Amino acid sequence: MNLKSFLVAVVVFGTTTLGASAATLLSSGDFSIDGQTTSGNCPTADTPCILLANAGPNSTATLSIGGGAFDLSGFFYSLQGTGSQVTATSDLGGVFVNTNPQGSITGLFADLTGVSGFTGITSVQFTNTGNGTVRVGGFSGEAPIPAVPLPASGLLLLGALGLSLVSKRKKS
Repeated sequence: MNLKSFLVAVVVFGTTTLGASAATLLSSGDFSIDGQTTSGNCPTADTPCILLANAGPNSTATLSIGGGAFDLSGFFYSLQGTGSQVTATSDLGGVFVNTNPQGSITGLFADLTGVSGFTGITSVQFTNTGNGTVRVGGFSGEAPIPAVPLPASGLLLLGALGLSLVSKRKKS
């Protein structure tokens, strides 16, 4: 192997990544909520949950994971009171809506698997545009883990050692 092909190999291998991208499963504790929360009457045992009061100033909350992208695969919710309505809108345009025609319904699950607009998002806004109260919690999803780049410093060190050996050979 001559010096030129050796250096090209070092540069090519120095930019290689180790392993493929993977994902980590998320649960309710991984999400941050910007809005009113409560620990009472949540749709699951996970607390706190989002509390969306009657279509007023406390009727909107935003869910995120601290600025990173994630896939939201589902959430639990309760519609309490006739006319309560939950709307989930992602920053990429995904929309889920359910309205309660009468009474109270608890422990409902919104399965967003395969629903367009809930993959690779950075936030979801939950809104209650109805007359009742909505509680949202028990979030599930995934956050991608980027591939880890192979450290180039070790390969560059090998290249430098090889270069010094080649130059010593030429001097002899």
